Amino acid sequence: MREIIRPEVLWREVIPLAVVALIVLLVFVIAWSALDSQEDVLEANAALSWTMQAFGGLIAIVAAFGLFWRALNGDALELQFGFVLALLAGLLLVDMHWSLAITLGAIGVTLIIKGIIVRAYPATGTADAGYSPPVDRPVT
Repeated sequence: MREIIRPEVLWREVIPLAVVALIVLLVFVIAWSALDSQEDVLEANAALSWTMQAFGGLIAIVAAFGLFWRALNGDALELQFGFVLALLAGLLLVDMHWSLAITLGAIGVTLIIKGIIVRAYPATGTADAGYSPPVDRPVT
């Protein structure tokens, strides 16, 4: 039987995300139960909007700096996609717009399909072009 999620990936990535999601859900339930009037709902909505914009701006600034730094160092394009996804996600938190969501989804789906194709057909991957993807950073 084929493994869908390898155990090391489960412990390293899936379980921490599930724990964070449960903590966020718990905080949301506690905050929602404390709301008494319509004014409280409006204040909570404004606070949530401001917090999302602040964190989105922080994520976008850090991702833009990281993307700029990797471009200055001449790193491979594959290393820069992580920062592109973080930049788009941060901008999506700052201002929700359909174009950002579609771009983020298209890049994510493309990277997933690329990973599936490279695993299924390793001879047609980047090895034919004389280029092997870097593990972290090129050794100079």
